Amino acid sequence: MQNEDEYRTETDTSAINQPEGSLRKRLKIEYIYEKIKDDWKGITSDVSGKGHWGFTKRQIYFDFVPPSLNNFEYFMTKLLNIEKSLYHHYPMKSLKPTLSRYMSFTFVFGNHLDVKQASLALFDAEPVEKDNENNDSGIVIIYLDTDMTYEKLLSAVQNTDIQSIISTNTFLALHSKEILRDKTRLGNFISQHFDGDLKVVDANGKMENLYKKFEETVSEAFEKIENTMQHLEEEKGEHLKEELYGIQKRFHLLRKLYLDNDSVKLCGMMKSAIFRLQSEGLQGYTTSCGTLILCFQRQKPSRNYASCIPMEIKQKFKHIEIIEVGEPFFKYHHTVKGGDKLHPFLNDKNSYGTVGMFGSVFHRDGSSKTCCISSPHVISCGQTAYISGSTVPLGDCIWPRTVGDNRINVEDISVIYINLVQQNIEIKRMIEDQITLFKGDRADLKRRKVYKFGATTSKTIGFIGDPEFVLTIGDPISVFLIEPEDVDDDSSRFSQPGDSGAIVFTKFGQNVVALSMIFGGDVTLEGFAKNNSIAVDLKQAIQRFEDHNEGQSLQLNTL
Repeated sequence: MQNEDEYRTETDTSAINQPEGSLRKRLKIEYIYEKIKDDWKGITSDVSGKGHWGFTKRQIYFDFVPPSLNNFEYFMTKLLNIEKSLYHHYPMKSLKPTLSRYMSFTFVFGNHLDVKQASLALFDAEPVEKDNENNDSGIVIIYLDTDMTYEKLLSAVQNTDIQSIISTNTFLALHSKEILRDKTRLGNFISQHFDGDLKVVDANGKMENLYKKFEETVSEAFEKIENTMQHLEEEKGEHLKEELYGIQKRFHLLRKLYLDNDSVKLCGMMKSAIFRLQSEGLQGYTTSCGTLILCFQRQKPSRNYASCIPMEIKQKFKHIEIIEVGEPFFKYHHTVKGGDKLHPFLNDKNSYGTVGMFGSVFHRDGSSKTCCISSPHVISCGQTAYISGSTVPLGDCIWPRTVGDNRINVEDISVIYINLVQQNIEIKRMIEDQITLFKGDRADLKRRKVYKFGATTSKTIGFIGDPEFVLTIGDPISVFLIEPEDVDDDSSRFSQPGDSGAIVFTKFGQNVVALSMIFGGDVTLEGFAKNNSIAVDLKQAIQRFEDHNEGQSLQLNTL
């Protein structure tokens, strides 16, 4: 491969020797040259022919973050929304919105990989490349993958202007066993070939120090927003609009949540004591920042709920917050490719829910039946499901059994046998990737970004506000509370009536993972949750089906 100067000389000469020497041809050649020159920035080579190892630099973020960055993405997204509100109501020439640039970092990796391969190998997360060159987060991550040796590393360093990349927050993330094996040699290599303070990270599951730097970036973002609001107060003075006070309130509540971020695990006896409050109108409960939050349905005449709380609960929690809700958490509404409308009655297109996913029920004798799932308050055992405006039979619901009039089935999913051949129905995939069921610890999903496809609202994005909210309107059960992407927008909803049965997903790397099923929505708890949706744990619901249907197993795989 010829060097850059040689290529430019040949290119210029060929342009001059064109018979017409037209401006159009010269511009085209200049464009080709600049394109090749830009490509060379990403792929370096040893011009002597001794090697081809170099480094590629990209500015990236993630489609769905590694789980350790759930808090980072959650709080940065909220701060971005606050910044947008500030600049919408108070356009400022002297200050420009910049927080979006904090949600990226400089990623450097061997040029034998592409950016997706490198990101998946190090973070198990798909990258999103950013156009801006401003690395406001200040984070630089140099990744040495499993194929990297000292010989290859030396070649890559010699073939790349690595010093121009390094900052005060540069991390050397290592998967290479050869380089990790000899820490002394690594230290000597760094001192010889890298200027500045490189922080070495063992990427084999020991990334805490690297992720901690992202958390520090959140603190910087909080400080930046606070400075912007102070600047506004000084600049506008008495002419401040009421909107600023509302934005300031959002900011202070968010910072309180960020600074006071702990959780409390409840023992079985404590859960039983709380559940006894169901007779007093308890709709649900959770804990936040060491406070027990009890949610009661408002009654007439008004009640003194504090006097009803058992002493053992008061002794356990120094802080108990009581929230009265005007409407019950659940209201009945009749509400199939995944996300399509599912009708429980023939020729009644106004009653519908959502087809969640498709899969199969496997029997002990080796046979199986194709099925789909939805919500039990949309359809239950003995009913026929319809699609296409409630005119085409999809199949018969075989689970769960109908519950009594005074009981709400929160914990189950509906299983519907479908006969695709008989009804001439084709299942069209919404997601081509293989879908798996979440089997980890639900507590790790707090503030995780999720999405769903519903019959009413189609695709929406949200965040898990509380993965272990205990709902007590039926048998006590832990559910997910999911808040919309912009919880401060009064019109924003993650789900609406008719979305019941929709499956809630997230992604880990390239893996699409099913978490839960939409049960209800529009839950607002003053100071804790706003416009939240309730979603049932899919793994637990499937286990209940299998426990009550001996010799049968349910496997879901298609949306």
